[in-house]
Amino acid sequence: MSRWLITTTLVIFLTGCDGPFDHIGDTIKKNLATVTYDNGISITEGKIVADAYLYIHGNHIGPAPYVNITDGDNVWLGIVYTGFGVSPVQANAPPVQVNKHTGEITWAQGPTVHRIDDTQIVNKKISAGRSFSGEALTTNE
Repeated sequence: MSRWLITTTLVIFLTGCDGPFDHIGDTIKKNLATVTYDNGISITEGKIVADAYLYIHGNHIGPAPYVNITDGDNVWLGIVYTGFGVSPVQANAPPVQVNKHTGEITWAQGPTVHRIDDTQIVNKKISAGRSFSGEALTTNE
Protein backbone atom coordinates (compact mmCIF):
# COMPACT_ATOMS: atom_id res chain seq x y z
CA MET A 1 0.00 0.00 0.00
CA SER A 2 2.74 2.48 0.92
CA ARG A 3 4.66 1.76 -2.32
CA TRP A 4 1.54 2.52 -4.32
CA LEU A 5 0.99 5.75 -2.40
CA ILE A 6 4.61 6.87 -2.82
CA THR A 7 4.61 6.01 -6.53
CA THR A 8 1.29 7.80 -7.14
CA THR A 9 2.44 10.87 -5.20
CA LEU A 10 5.73 10.94 -7.10
CA VAL A 11 3.99 10.63 -10.49
CA ILE A 12 1.54 13.43 -9.64
CA PHE A 13 4.36 15.64 -8.37
CA LEU A 14 6.63 15.07 -11.39
CA THR A 15 3.89 15.66 -13.95
CA GLY A 16 3.21 19.03 -12.33
CA CYS A 17 6.87 20.12 -12.56
CA ASP A 18 8.30 21.92 -15.54
CA GLY A 19 10.95 19.99 -17.40
CA PRO A 20 14.49 21.35 -17.66
CA PHE A 21 13.97 22.39 -21.30
CA ASP A 22 10.62 24.20 -20.90
CA HIS A 23 12.38 27.50 -20.33
CA ILE A 24 14.95 27.49 -23.14
CA GLY A 25 13.00 30.22 -24.95
CA ASP A 26 12.96 32.35 -21.78
CA THR A 27 16.71 31.96 -21.35
CA ILE A 28 17.34 32.86 -24.98
CA LYS A 29 15.10 35.95 -24.71
CA LYS A 30 16.94 37.07 -21.57
CA ASN A 31 20.32 36.59 -23.25
CA LEU A 32 19.19 38.42 -26.42
CA ALA A 33 18.37 41.47 -24.30
CA THR A 34 22.12 41.81 -23.62
CA VAL A 35 23.07 41.96 -27.33
CA THR A 36 23.91 45.43 -28.67
CA TYR A 37 24.04 45.51 -32.47
CA ASP A 38 25.26 49.15 -32.70
CA ASN A 39 28.85 48.48 -31.67
CA GLY A 40 29.56 45.20 -33.44
CA ILE A 41 29.08 41.68 -32.16
CA SER A 42 31.41 40.27 -29.50
CA ILE A 43 32.18 36.56 -29.28
CA THR A 44 29.67 36.22 -26.42
CA GLU A 45 26.99 38.06 -28.38
CA GLY A 46 27.81 35.91 -31.42
CA LYS A 47 27.05 32.77 -29.42
CA ILE A 48 23.81 34.25 -28.08
CA VAL A 49 22.66 35.27 -31.56
CA ALA A 50 23.64 31.92 -33.14
CA ASP A 51 21.94 29.92 -30.38
CA ALA A 52 18.76 32.00 -30.80
CA TYR A 53 18.89 31.48 -34.57
CA LEU A 54 19.16 27.70 -34.11
CA TYR A 55 16.31 27.77 -31.58
CA ILE A 56 14.11 29.17 -34.35
CA HIS A 57 15.54 27.55 -37.48
CA GLY A 58 17.57 24.52 -36.39
CA ASN A 59 15.06 22.07 -34.98
CA HIS A 60 15.46 19.71 -37.94
CA ILE A 61 19.07 18.83 -37.05
CA GLY A 62 18.35 17.25 -33.68
CA PRO A 63 17.39 18.01 -30.08
CA ALA A 64 18.55 21.22 -28.39
CA PRO A 65 20.92 22.55 -31.06
CA TYR A 66 23.51 25.07 -29.91
CA VAL A 67 26.91 26.38 -31.04
CA ASN A 68 30.50 26.67 -29.95
CA ILE A 69 31.92 29.88 -31.41
CA THR A 70 35.22 30.17 -33.25
CA ASP A 71 36.80 33.10 -35.09
CA GLY A 72 36.30 33.26 -38.84
CA ASP A 73 37.79 36.66 -39.76
CA ASN A 74 34.73 38.88 -40.44
CA VAL A 75 32.25 36.38 -38.98
CA TRP A 76 31.84 34.28 -35.87
CA LEU A 77 31.55 30.63 -36.87
CA GLY A 78 29.10 28.68 -34.75
CA ILE A 79 30.01 25.00 -34.86
CA VAL A 80 26.68 23.23 -34.36
CA TYR A 81 26.20 20.65 -31.62
CA THR A 82 23.07 18.81 -30.62
CA GLY A 83 21.90 16.69 -27.72
CA PHE A 84 21.08 16.89 -24.04
CA GLY A 85 23.22 16.21 -21.03
CA VAL A 86 26.91 15.60 -20.76
CA SER A 87 27.42 13.98 -24.17
CA PRO A 88 26.41 16.41 -26.92
CA VAL A 89 27.65 15.54 -30.39
CA GLN A 90 28.78 17.71 -33.24
CA ALA A 91 25.92 17.85 -35.71
CA ASN A 92 26.42 16.97 -39.34
CA ALA A 93 25.68 20.58 -40.25
CA PRO A 94 27.63 23.54 -41.60
CA PRO A 95 28.52 26.33 -39.16
CA VAL A 96 26.14 29.18 -38.44
CA GLN A 97 27.86 32.44 -39.42
CA VAL A 98 27.28 35.68 -37.50
CA ASN A 99 28.67 38.85 -39.09
CA LYS A 100 30.88 40.59 -36.50
CA HIS A 101 29.91 44.07 -37.71
CA THR A 102 26.16 43.79 -38.39
CA GLY A 103 24.95 40.68 -36.55
CA GLU A 104 23.48 39.23 -39.77
CA ILE A 105 23.14 35.45 -39.56
CA THR A 106 23.67 33.10 -42.49
CA TRP A 107 23.43 29.32 -42.53
CA ALA A 108 23.36 26.86 -45.40
CA GLN A 109 20.38 25.07 -43.80
CA GLY A 110 18.20 28.09 -43.02
CA PRO A 111 17.29 31.60 -44.11
CA THR A 112 19.59 34.61 -43.87
CA VAL A 113 18.37 36.81 -41.02
CA HIS A 114 19.33 40.48 -40.61
CA ARG A 115 18.85 40.43 -36.81
CA ILE A 116 17.41 38.15 -34.17
CA ASP A 117 15.35 39.74 -31.42
CA ASP A 118 13.09 38.50 -28.64
CA THR A 119 9.90 39.01 -30.68
CA GLN A 120 11.08 36.24 -33.00
CA ILE A 121 11.44 33.97 -29.98
CA VAL A 122 7.99 34.89 -28.63
CA ASN A 123 6.40 34.32 -32.06
CA LYS A 124 8.58 31.30 -32.82
CA LYS A 125 7.73 29.92 -36.22
CA ILE A 126 10.03 27.09 -37.15
CA SER A 127 11.77 27.37 -40.49
CA ALA A 128 11.45 24.53 -42.98
CA GLY A 129 15.17 24.74 -43.81
CA ARG A 130 17.00 22.50 -46.25
CA SER A 131 18.85 19.24 -45.84
CA PHE A 132 22.34 18.69 -47.23
CA SER A 133 20.87 17.07 -50.33
CA GLY A 134 18.81 20.20 -50.98
CA GLU A 135 15.43 18.62 -50.35
CA ALA A 136 12.92 20.65 -48.36
CA LEU A 137 12.47 19.66 -44.74
CA THR A 138 9.08 19.66 -43.08
CA THR A 139 7.87 22.41 -40.79
CA ASN A 140 7.04 21.81 -37.11
CA GLU A 141 4.64 24.51 -36.01
